[in-house]
Amino acid sequence: MIASACVAPSEQATTNEVVNARTVVSLTFDDTLADQFQVGDIAAARGMRAVFYVNSPRLGTAGYMTKAQVLALEQAGHEIGGHTLSHANLPTLSTDQMRTEICNDRAALLAQGFRVTSFAYPFGADNATAQQIVRECGYNSARDVGGLRSAGACPGCPWTNPVPPTNLYMVRTNDSIHTDTTLQTMQQYVIDAENNGGGYVPIVFHHVCDGCNPDSVSRATLEAFLDWLQQRAPGTQVGSVDQEIGGSVQAAVTDSPGLSGNLIVNPSLEDDADANQVPDCWQRGGYGTNSATYSLVTDAADGTRAQRIDVTSLSSGGRRLVTAQDSGACAPEVTVGHRYTMTASYKSNVAPRFSVYYRNTSGQWVWFAESSALPTSTSYRQATYTTPPMPSGATMISVGLTIFAVGTITMDQYTLVDIDGSSTPPDDTTPPSVSIACDGTVCSPNAYSEPVSVSLAGWDFSGIQQIRYTTNGSDPATSGTVYSSPFTVSSTTTVRAIATDTEGNSSTLSKTIRVTTIDTTPPTLSISCNGTACSTTPYTSPVSVTLAAADASGIQQIRYTTNGADPATSGTLYTAPFTVSSTTTVRAIAVDNASNATTLSRTIQITASDTMPPALSIACNGMACEATPYSGPVSVSLMATDASGIQQIRYTTNGADPATSGTLYTAPFTVSSTTTVRAIATDNAGNTTTLSQTIQVSAATDTTPPTLSIACNGAACSSTYSAPVSVSLSATDASGIAEIRYTLDGSDPVAGTPYSGPFTVSASATVRATAVDNAGNRASLSQAIAITAGPVNLLQNASLELDADNNQVPDCWQRGGYGTNTATFTLVSDAFDGARAQNVTITSFSSGGRRLVSAQDSGACAPAITVGRSYTMTAYYKATVQPRFSVYYRDASGSWVWFAESPLLPTSSTYRQATYTTPPMPSGATAISVGLSIFNLGSLTADAYTLVEAP
Repeated sequence: MIASACVAPSEQATTNEVVNARTVVSLTFDDTLADQFQVGDIAAARGMRAVFYVNSPRLGTAGYMTKAQVLALEQAGHEIGGHTLSHANLPTLSTDQMRTEICNDRAALLAQGFRVTSFAYPFGADNATAQQIVRECGYNSARDVGGLRSAGACPGCPWTNPVPPTNLYMVRTNDSIHTDTTLQTMQQYVIDAENNGGGYVPIVFHHVCDGCNPDSVSRATLEAFLDWLQQRAPGTQVGSVDQEIGGSVQAAVTDSPGLSGNLIVNPSLEDDADANQVPDCWQRGGYGTNSATYSLVTDAADGTRAQRIDVTSLSSGGRRLVTAQDSGACAPEVTVGHRYTMTASYKSNVAPRFSVYYRNTSGQWVWFAESSALPTSTSYRQATYTTPPMPSGATMISVGLTIFAVGTITMDQYTLVDIDGSSTPPDDTTPPSVSIACDGTVCSPNAYSEPVSVSLAGWDFSGIQQIRYTTNGSDPATSGTVYSSPFTVSSTTTVRAIATDTEGNSSTLSKTIRVTTIDTTPPTLSISCNGTACSTTPYTSPVSVTLAAADASGIQQIRYTTNGADPATSGTLYTAPFTVSSTTTVRAIAVDNASNATTLSRTIQITASDTMPPALSIACNGMACEATPYSGPVSVSLMATDASGIQQIRYTTNGADPATSGTLYTAPFTVSSTTTVRAIATDNAGNTTTLSQTIQVSAATDTTPPTLSIACNGAACSSTYSAPVSVSLSATDASGIAEIRYTLDGSDPVAGTPYSGPFTVSASATVRATAVDNAGNRASLSQAIAITAGPVNLLQNASLELDADNNQVPDCWQRGGYGTNTATFTLVSDAFDGARAQNVTITSFSSGGRRLVSAQDSGACAPAITVGRSYTMTAYYKATVQPRFSVYYRDASGSWVWFAESPLLPTSSTYRQATYTTPPMPSGATAISVGLSIFNLGSLTADAYTLVEAP
């Protein structure tokens, strides 16, 4: 989510703003997102330069740009800025944490060779302390989100920033661009500035895609906006932040809290004193139903050993290797509230994740967090993940990589550092990573058909001193060229590279890039008749002619004539098969994408028309149909033959004429009762034959009982539950189901309650059920369900049943929303549990969202919470648009404050359960409010909420 800070007039700078005749637009892109890389070419094609705000730890991780891509953007003239280490909401952090996020991110970008002078606040969230720290960390300016008048929002705010802005560390913008932001709205931001004396207008973008995220702009809309900007009057220009605000590149700040040393014992997995294939100070782990083998292998990223896990079968769960979960001999100690960044080198054919555990004050090890899924890789790649702040009571940490599917992972070379700590790092002995990219992306194993632009990149905590490379197979360490910018290879070449970090550690990489020579081979061309090779003997009916061509470079076009003329000069463009009805010479020419051509000629002879009807037969169970009744269903097949070929067979089973209402015959079909099959066959000359066959089938007595099953919460029932269970019954039978009945007290269900849909069991019970099919056969089953006491649901009226004042708002709940939209709230009977659920439908939408949340009062309904604890909520919902959980807390002054929200949840046409766990509650929080929200046209129905304190 992107917060838009609307700065009211009382909050604006008191100095007089300058009225400018010039309007400057900056195109800014936040968050390092992978789909932003295309912007480099889009902007450059129009002579424009964009600004990309980068979180340094995200480089090279799934969904984000690589370092090589960001370097390529900078080398193409685009500006790179800072955006914190972890996309942190700065005002929620301590001063030291703010400094770490801002200073260390800039220092890491500078160390990797980037020119970094400007900063953007994540979420557009800042305060006076954050602005001061941005200045102290060496930035020349900082961009906010919001503060300018935008499509009716922020009335009384200015239309634009002066040039230069009044407060360089709170540069205002219009609202950031979302999927519902129109091209006309973006244009109006610029026009408003032009019409109000000119000034500086940064535009804030995130994803560049067709609706992949609410904070996205389509490529077509972005290109249209840039084309429009390109045509503006000379007084309106596009420029980077650095161009407009300027200032020299300041040195990295070195007196901010530094990263701690590597906290892991035996990080490269080299030591195995007891030779048990488990590295010292590490342990195996897993859960669920699966089988796996662990082994120390020599295929290492560093040193001589790496750990390999092979999952050979899996029904559920996963397997991992993590640092030892002991009492301190191996396990690193942690500081409550600090975050920890881990890295590892791995290669895997399934997507792994980092898993994190902590040891609490009672000595128990508790699961804490995990990363998003990492990409698969056939060669070693480095992954990075930063934990949330360590919770209250955490004393030690355990980390490692986990896989959750049948496959293999090999891992090596771990690091773990306290990014909020201040100890001095130990001597760096870890080699850097090095990568080779082709045309700005991963090199293809296939041959390229034109010269390739090759870029090299390296990364290391200490920074990269240099990269050297060769293209002649020689050793780059002794005879390599210093890499400074992308270079081109025009023929098949082996690129060898070596990256050296500032501590003298080095890594090498070799990549063979195949480039093909110019294509001089003509394409192949064929002419076929009625789908096969053309016959030299005459046809007796019209012929369907197909032309086909193939070539390694692809086919540009095929042209043909049927009058003997040259197809190269007067041919018809071939797009689909065509028909010839008399003797014809077809001449054709095919041209490939390298402009090589092939010609072909074929004479197709056609004699007098065919007047002979086809032969047609009907078979039963593969044989001639019998006159006596069959005792079971019959497989009916139709067959026709004719010298000219069969065009089609159609049939009916209801006595109707198959010529007018028949079904096209494609395969044998089954009749289960006495039926008259009528069929018509048509040959390629249009001649027809009809046939009728009555097939008698006697009814068989059904003695087979139905199949009856029971499910708990949509899955197979288990023996014990900690919360009420939704029970569903289902039965199937060839004759159909007459009824299902059930009891909950163990009594005979024959006279039990008729089953009409899922029901809830809230206490331990034995469900007995019986199903009767339409032939009177019966099946029965019994299932014991034990329900033990679980965590206390903190929400009042959690199933939304109570509405004492009949105002369509459940007691202890309240409606909410923001932005420009129209919605209705209704209590409906289409409930998951009980008799009521809450529906919210947005009927018109420009911006914002709507929600139902638990009451934000002074305590009559709002649950009290504990600072530092996380809370887990669940709800059942169905929705036509993607909802999110929204979370608020009441602060010490009694005000309710937005706190967090879940990722977008999937749409669903039937009830499904969603779960979300909050971050630890911040200092001053006293009560909580939760609920589901939607942010676009559509409908959400929600029911059966729970809220419990997380373990």
